[in-house]
Amino acid sequence: MQSKLASGIAAVLLATGIALPLASQEITVTPKSRNAQAFVADVSHALDRELDRIYISPRQNVRGIAQVRFQIDKEGYPVNASLFHRSGGGDVGRIALKAVRGLGDVGQLPSGLPTDQIVQANIIFADSTHDLARLKTQLARIEATRMQQVVHSNSRPVLALTISASSRF
Repeated sequence: MQSKLASGIAAVLLATGIALPLASQEITVTPKSRNAQAFVADVSHALDRELDRIYISPRQNVRGIAQVRFQIDKEGYPVNASLFHRSGGGDVGRIALKAVRGLGDVGQLPSGLPTDQIVQANIIFADSTHDLARLKTQLARIEATRMQQVVHSNSRPVLALTISASSRF
């Protein structure tokens, strides 16, 4: 039986709202921007559920950090998922990619963001609370370095969210 420790932490995006018609009008559905924290919470929760669905054998080497980048298509589904960075065992990247690729509709990007916005899921796999704390510190350093590079290179910002998962404690 596997257990998961999950903490959705982040900074990303949206959802869809419906404009209600008057009786004589046609029904119109319009996208409505939602605050970034709510979008991040929803995507983080969906990723937690997807990670729960993936069986991780105690014999697998699943300990480390995986950073998966993807985009959201116009229907709200993740596309173009790829492993951006991995530290730890080989299964870390494979399982993280499988979880992101298994996500369903996460909602459209909020208005104001480019349609090709890159989203980054930072997924931590730990087998103890001590290991989780160590990997969170390591991820914080990785992300601080990435943020500095973005500032100094004028490259496009990446919307990042962090999930912590464990299959063994």
